[in-house]
Amino acid sequence: MAETTLSQVMELKEKSLDELKAKYEELFPSQKAPSNNKVYLWRRIAYKLQEIEHSGLSAEAQGKIEEFIQKYDPVNNKSLRPTTDTGCYATIIITGDDNYSFRLIANHCTLFTSN
Repeated sequence: MAETTLSQVMELKEKSLDELKAKYEELFPSQKAPSNNKVYLWRRIAYKLQEIEHSGLSAEAQGKIEEFIQKYDPVNNKSLRPTTDTGCYATIIITGDDNYSFRLIANHCTLFTSN
């Protein structure tokens, strides 16, 4: 009988750092283990094992992630970046339910957003 993913994940907790690094490099062949933190490696390996078992994220979930990145990520969405030429900046608070608010810090500040 095949080992369950849960039992594989729990067995990983008992592994040494070198064993976790080897398992990481087995599951992510083109990558070297990015950390010496056992908890971090354990979590990444556990996630990957579950991803393999369940065939990854659904197309709907991937689409929703992309939508959030485009809508709320100031690195990829220039309209959310703070302006430097006016001397102001904004703090963006995202609540996760398609609501967000801004706290503007400046004397005279204009921020354009698209909703």
